[in-house]
Amino acid sequence: MKAYSMDLCRRVLGAKLWRRNDLASAEPYYREALDIWRRTLPENHVQIASVIESVCSTLLTRDASQAELMLREAVAIRDANPGPLTTCDPVP
Repeated sequence: MKAYSMDLCRRVLGAKLWRRNDLASAEPYYREALDIWRRTLPENHVQIASVIESVCSTLLTRDASQAELMLREAVAIRDANPGPLTTCDPVP
């Protein structure tokens, strides 16, 4: 539950900055959230794909090649986990 709370805080901060078009400032918050989930969840968990997509949304205008690599990972995770696009269920 602690990881879920930490992720949520970082994603909310990142989203607020993203909406202000401050993508460079939003990126570290999304990357921190991704790091939390990579340490906490199984490798192909759909929540990881969701956060990867958030990171990519900040990269598209600055580093399209890195965004493409990360999006390929997100697509592979989603292909391995058919079902909802994201999950709101807290992770123990």
